[in-house]
Parts: sequence; C-alpha cells; structure tokens
Amino acid sequence: MPTRKHWQGIFFATILLGFIIIENLHSQTDNRLNGTWINVDDPGWVIIKSNGSFEEIFDGLLATRGTYITMDNNLTMTVTHLYGSLWDDSLASRWYTKSELIESGLDDKELLEIYDQHLDTFSVDNFRLVNTCADDGNVTIWARRQEGGIIGNITGTWKGNFGEVEVTITISNIGWILTATGSDFRENGTYVWDSEQNHGRISIDRISGQFIGTIEFINRNYLGITFNGETFIFTRQ
Repeated sequence: MPTRKHWQGIFFATILLGFIIIENLHSQTDNRLNGTWINVDDPGWVIIKSNGSFEEIFDGLLATRGTYITMDNNLTMTVTHLYGSLWDDSLASRWYTKSELIESGLDDKELLEIYDQHLDTFSVDNFRLVNTCADDGNVTIWARRQEGGIIGNITGTWKGNFGEVEVTITISNIGWILTATGSDFRENGTYVWDSEQNHGRISIDRISGQFIGTIEFINRNYLGITFNGETFIFTRQ
C-alpha cells in the first residue's frame, strides 16, 4: 500500500516536472523579442510578443494569435487562431482555430495556409527587429515601441518614405522642415510636444497653423508621423 512518503514523492516530482517544462519553454524563446513591434514599412501592422506567444493587429483590428520558438537566430512562428470577421465577412467576430475554420465551410486555401509554420532568421536590439524570411529572403524591419518613460528629444534629422518618395524631416526646437529627395518640394510648420507622453501634434504654416497630424516617439531611433489617418515611420539619421 502506498505510504504518505510515497505520495509526497510523486507530488514533488510532478512539481519538478512542471518547472522543467516551463524552463524548457523559456529556453526556446528569446526574451529580447518581448514587446510591441511596429512594421516600419507598414505601420498599421503591429505584433505583440511575450514569452513564446504573439498577437498581430492590422490597422487597429485583431488579426492572428499564435506561438513562436527561437533557436540561436532562427525564429519559428505558428498561427493558432485567426480573428474571423477580419478575414471574411461570412465569419463571426471571434477567434477560429484551423479546424474550426474548416468546419465553418469556408473554402479558402490561402487563408488556411496562414496557419502553416513561418520560418525566419532574425537580429534584434533594444530598438529594432529585423526578420529575414527563410523561403524568399524578404526582409521586414520592426521598431520596438517604448512603453512608459520619457524617451528624449525629437529634434534632429529623420528620413522616411511617402509611398515611393524618400523624404527628410528636420525638427528643431521651433518647428520642422520637410523635403523630398530629387525634387523642389518643401513644407514647413510647427508642433506642440508633450515629452512625458512622447506624443505631439503637428501643423503646417501655410494652413495658418491648423493641426494636421500627430507625432509619436516610438523609440529614440524611430518616429511615427500620422497625416489623415495614415502613419509614416521615420528613422533618426
């Protein structure tokens, strides 16, 4: 007949096994990836990573969630759920696993392929994540959003793109000047900045100082400027 000591041994062994499983999971995820990442070329695409789990947001709407593991500089991401109504009007506003999507009767091969594993290599620091797709070599750059705290001074020179046009914005203590590479385009104005919130509003002089957009300090190397609901990412030079 099992003794009390025997059951205690099983109990502590179970706890130890649980710790080993958790430790193995953490050893397969690089905690440098934790945080909120904004796609530099498509700022509406945001991904939030946390200890092996991720969630993607497209233009403020829930899109996917799943898991990831890392080994050295290799990243494997697996989508486990899609948010139905974002992908197809016939789906409800809830999360769908792959099997639930199949059961819904939706016949969309490309949509089902989103659940496949995605393999990348990556490099990361405090401000930037660079993913290189293992299949086609496509490179995606992400800017880490700093959460809380005063980032610093936004003055300086920043480069970005408006579509195919490379633009430079130079910000001083009294205003800003925007120019486009290869053209005579020039715009200038002023801004109001809240350093504690890392956020501000921007105006154009020719429209009598009317506020026409916002500025967000993503981190000390990346700046987001939004005009008419569209955000553009600028890199500090």
